[in-house]
Amino acid sequence: MEPRLRFKEFHDSWVTQNIAEIADVKGGKRIPKGFSLQNEDNGLPYITVSDMGNQTVSQSNIRFVPTEVAPQIKNYKITVNDIYISVAGTLGLVGLVPKDLDGANLTENANKLTNLKCNQKFLLHYLNTAKFKNLIESTKTIGAQPKLAIYAINSFKVSLPNNSEQTKIALFLTEVDKKIIQLTKRYDLLTHYKKGLMQKIFSQELRFKAEDGSDYPDWVGNKIGEILTIGGGKDYKHLSDGDIPVYGTGGYMLSVNEYLYDGDSVGIGRKGTIDKPIFLTGKFWTVDTLFYTHSFKGCLPKFIYYIFLNINWKQHSEASGVPSLSKSIIDKLPILLPSMFEQIKIANFLSAIDNKIQNTRLQLDAAKQYKQGLLQKMFV
Repeated sequence: MEPRLRFKEFHDSWVTQNIAEIADVKGGKRIPKGFSLQNEDNGLPYITVSDMGNQTVSQSNIRFVPTEVAPQIKNYKITVNDIYISVAGTLGLVGLVPKDLDGANLTENANKLTNLKCNQKFLLHYLNTAKFKNLIESTKTIGAQPKLAIYAINSFKVSLPNNSEQTKIALFLTEVDKKIIQLTKRYDLLTHYKKGLMQKIFSQELRFKAEDGSDYPDWVGNKIGEILTIGGGKDYKHLSDGDIPVYGTGGYMLSVNEYLYDGDSVGIGRKGTIDKPIFLTGKFWTVDTLFYTHSFKGCLPKFIYYIFLNINWKQHSEASGVPSLSKSIIDKLPILLPSMFEQIKIANFLSAIDNKIQNTRLQLDAAKQYKQGLLQKMFV
């Protein structure tokens, strides 16, 4: 059997083998009872499943093995030449450790594939295919915490081309990964940049100037209920299919034939997800867990959206269980408003950054979808 997409210079048949034939599968080791991981860097890093992602390990929250117990678990380490796979709790996270963590101790909730008899990057990409993820799902043990046994991993079948084709596939997919990494970094940087700017803008550390270079007037204190009206969402189930979007706290849900409001508005959760305001425009309907705003007085809806993004809504929740807000609570919250001219400048400025973030997000999603398509077509 051959893949649907193949480099034209290769014609040899692929060979199917068990993982046990191409790698040694070995488990990690837990810290001995009575001891805990420590935050101080003593040169003995310990990788847990929470540190793992698909492809690699995050180093941001790495903890370390106490020096006195290091000799007891010294044989349970992972190197840059191995591949890890999580086998308890979150199953099937597959990746490589970065150079800075070469030789780190490995959690008992993960295994390593070592002494590889195939191209490491080729196998890494193979283990990240949907086919392999489905295989894990069908093989895991059922219980309070799903697990994946070593004997199950050993029995998994992998189809391999010759070494030259493995290398070419691995190099090609690694280049695709580089593009995904670049877009991810750009997205994260833009998001962080926007967050920092919003903090400076709404603390008035950063102010905009009028066209003639003069200062805009001071910001004026208001209560939210004085400058807009909070509208309640309603049930939509009596409505027919149509082209009017219905929104809940998670965003778009479906489309119906009637609208609750027509115009610019800000949606804010009444119950459940209360800390993710959304900007709404045109004709729309909101369900009863999502408030919407209307009848704005001296304020720009898009500016209010950014104000709402800057409010710690969870701090104002009325419930100890499921977070919830009421109209009366929202109405009483104090905010500062600049002049309409400065509101427009701020809203336009932040909207331009949002557009860059959104475009980067679309590019990133497209790159990930492209890679998934390649994985489906390039592997047997």
